[in-house]
Amino acid sequence: MRYLDVLAADTRAAIDRGLRMAEATATVAASEAENWEMFGLNNPRNATVAYAELEWE
Repeated sequence: MRYLDVLAADTRAAIDRGLRMAEATATVAASEAENWEMFGLNNPRNATVAYAELEWE
């Protein structure tokens, strides 16, 4: 699924840039916003969970 690939890649990039979770969730997977009807409601949670999981890689 493209969204999940973008979410993971953008999250890893944000972590590599040293962004904090709150900063990262505002931009992670933003390129997918037009492809998902409820993006604004779901993406912040998804980005938070992805960040919390991937920061320990």
